[in-house]
Amino acid sequence: MNTPTHVLMGAALLTRNRSNWQTTETARRRFNIAVIVGALTPDLALFILFAWARGVEGASETQLWSEIYWQTNWQTLFTVGNSIPLYCATLAVGFKFRQQVWALALMGFSLA
Repeated sequence: MNTPTHVLMGAALLTRNRSNWQTTETARRRFNIAVIVGALTPDLALFILFAWARGVEGASETQLWSEIYWQTNWQTLFTVGNSIPLYCATLAVGFKFRQQVWALALMGFSLA
């Protein structure tokens, strides 16, 4: 799955103003932000790769997507970023620090 799909699925499924929620407007906004952040999280390494290769290294887009993207180190980072154990750890940390809404949204929409 790719970044636009993560964001669209997360936004479509949970970022709504639901009148039946027993929460404040601020809480709903925080939840919506958590959903979007969770949707972007799996592809964070890809954003870093793009910024580094283009901005720092000055690589062309052709070189970036045909060579650099396929290097073992980058592929390892992409794999870790799309890791179910990582999402479960995020969930556990969120509950530990009493941030259940953030934990659920981050985990749930990283998986979307």
